[in-house]
Amino acid sequence: MYKYVTLATFMGLLSGCGGGSSSSSTSTQPTTPPVAESTTLTLGVSDAPVTNIAAVWVAFDKITLRASGGQDTVVDISSEDGSKSVRLVNLLQYTGDDIHQLFSNQQLEAGNYTWIRADVVNGDSSDYENTSHVIYKDGTYAPLIVNRKGNDGIGEIQLDGFDLVTGTNQFVMEFDLKKSLVDPKNNADIVLKPRGVRLENLAQKAKLEGTIATQLMADCEVANASLANIDNGFEHAIYLYPASIEAPADIYYENDEPSATG
Repeated sequence: MYKYVTLATFMGLLSGCGGGSSSSSTSTQPTTPPVAESTTLTLGVSDAPVTNIAAVWVAFDKITLRASGGQDTVVDISSEDGSKSVRLVNLLQYTGDDIHQLFSNQQLEAGNYTWIRADVVNGDSSDYENTSHVIYKDGTYAPLIVNRKGNDGIGEIQLDGFDLVTGTNQFVMEFDLKKSLVDPKNNADIVLKPRGVRLENLAQKAKLEGTIATQLMADCEVANASLANIDNGFEHAIYLYPASIEAPADIYYENDEPSATG
């Protein structure tokens, strides 16, 4: 957070002697409000790989940023060629270091922001061309829904608390679909929950690379043969845990909703 200190120049009390009289005066120079420093923001989206799903199309409508003072900045998102009022992004095309930019070099004021919110158009089985949806590897479709109050066809992904520094900022909304995609019982829709989405500052993000022994992956497949995909294949995932964790568990919580990723 940037704090501004207004400096006021004070003229001290002036006094003089002579002729049996004295006079004094006090004057204060007017202060000038501080000028907010400007910055730019580039925002993208990325994803971690998932199983059993061929595509996750999210229809982004607009991005709203709320400054700590309560001011909102709204950035409308349309298709890259301008033919649609929404930006349909297949998250599975942007994994690892691949990022899809929603907008670039948006002018903003530097400082603290209370939240950033992505509005998305919820899935509609009668209009998959313009709404959010998932495609399974067997070729079937399902509407993708982000819940919010009002149920007006628009969903919200809201992330709280971040700072924009002067100069340039590059952020990415990182989707962990293994955690955020759930398949409610007795419902044809797939729900995208914001709990699996986080805002990453690329300036503070590190990259880790390595290799996994082929035999280790083969042993894993044999031990989990019943979990093979419909094409009898596997998609492996690697998890990192702090050394303090005594018994690493799967990414899902006990009594959580069933995952839509298989």
